[in-house]
This record gives sequence, C-alpha cells and structure tokens, in this order.
Amino acid sequence: MVLVGETLFIEQESKRFRSKVTDVTEESISIQEISSSHIQKGKKVKCWYLGKDQAIYLFETIIQGKEATKVPSHILKRPLSSNVLRVQRRHYVRVDAMMDIVVYPTGEQEESFTTLSLDISGGGMKLVLPDNHTLKEDNEVRILVPLYFDQEEVEYCDLSARVVRVFFHDGIAKASLSFDNIAEKDRQKVIRYCYERQLMKRRKEKTLQIEN
Repeated sequence: MVLVGETLFIEQESKRFRSKVTDVTEESISIQEISSSHIQKGKKVKCWYLGKDQAIYLFETIIQGKEATKVPSHILKRPLSSNVLRVQRRHYVRVDAMMDIVVYPTGEQEESFTTLSLDISGGGMKLVLPDNHTLKEDNEVRILVPLYFDQEEVEYCDLSARVVRVFFHDGIAKASLSFDNIAEKDRQKVIRYCYERQLMKRRKEKTLQIEN
C-alpha cells in the first residue's frame, strides 16, 4: 500500500489532481487537502502512485470526508489489497478490447484506414488489417483510439506507434504495435482503461461465483 509522504494521483470526472499521503491506517488513507469542487465526500475516484519498486499501482476508492488537522486532509477509504492493480512499467496488463480505431500511416503516399482493435495495454496493441494494407514491420503510424471508461466517459487518444509484427491468423491479417514514444499522460489513460476492464472482469467473475 502507498506510504506516508508518497505522491498520490487522483482522477475524478476527467480531472487529475496531485497530493501527498499524510497518514495510512487499516481503514483509510489521508492525503493533503485538494481545493476543488470535484473532490467531495461520497465521490468515487481513481488513484495511482509509483511504488518503490518502480511499478505503478492503481485502485478505485471513495472520499469519506475531510479532517481538520494542522495539515487539512481528505480521507479516502483504503481499498482491499485484492483491488489494487500492480503494473510493471515494462510488463503492462493486456486486456481484450474490440474498438473501432483509425490508423494513419506516416508515409506520404499511404492512406488512413479504419479497422478493429483486438487488445491493448500500456505498451502496445493488436489490430486487424484490411486486405489492401501496406504496413510493414518497423513502420511508424498514428492511431486514434476511443477509450470508453465508466459512467459513459470517452477519451480520444492520438497515439504514436511502431509496427512490431505483421502476421496472419485464421486467414486474417493482423499487426502488433508498440507504443514506443507516446506522452506519459496518454499512456496513463490507456493503463487506466485496462485497469477498469480488469475490475469489470473481476466483478463479473465474482457475480458468476455467487450465482453458481
């Protein structure tokens, strides 16, 4: 779990805030007060921080209120350890994701095309290629990706990528792409999307276990 003194990033309603952890108990996490109407008691927020092992840790929680101490603080409900997702910087969680995306090859004679993604992670993605594609390994491309989050929130990310591999599977042309040079803020959006997909999958699995 996050330690006292560490930086915690909080996201709520497409806004990102930065704070410091002032206290951690078995029930709660206290952070320096954030002056914003978006941070209110009862609000659900998404949080992440960089651990001492250089991995990224993500979790969802609820703002429980404020604490009037020498350093005014917000109180967050401490999540269960099973609901904290650890993402190694070079080993990102990959999730299935079928989305309509637009690919823009960088060659002057190349035309953009719309296709379907198959999966995505903070490090790259896999997609279907149309029959008339001209992509080759090591080609640079730009991709417009719509990321659908909870509460019907949509983020459109314009990502730079490199074609790692072009191959056929079940008679369909596909490509693996690597996000070698994208802005860290965009990578965090992709990681957050993968995190939400993971949480959704876990919830469905728990529901099925209860029903069975």
